[in-house]
Amino acid sequence: MVSSLGLPGPALVGMGPHRPESVARWLHEWRELPEPPTAVRTGNNRVTLGALHAMRISGVRLSLVAYDDIEYAGLVDPPITAIHQDPMARGSLAAQQIFARLVGDESPPATVVVPTRLMVRASSRRA
Repeated sequence: MVSSLGLPGPALVGMGPHRPESVARWLHEWRELPEPPTAVRTGNNRVTLGALHAMRISGVRLSLVAYDDIEYAGLVDPPITAIHQDPMARGSLAAQQIFARLVGDESPPATVVVPTRLMVRASSRRA
């Protein structure tokens, strides 16, 4: 996947408890690699804040892109580049499908896509 995007590989994936101390451990381990990563993409708000905190206290400079554009993403330093989703639209569409089933809709399951937007801010600039 990474090479298909023209990025140097391989992709590194940190798995485990999504706590700030886990992120700090992953960043420390990755920093010791012969070719350490230049960017991190986080999957939730807790990990994003953990990554920001870990980078700040360790002095590690990496580009950061978060999934889920939290309210204060543009207010922290640096402002966080994020993939913005629309939870209200997702919830509304899900509720519509549930209510349709409750009143007898028997149509086959459908995939519904709610568009996202990339909100580019300073955290994704080359460190």
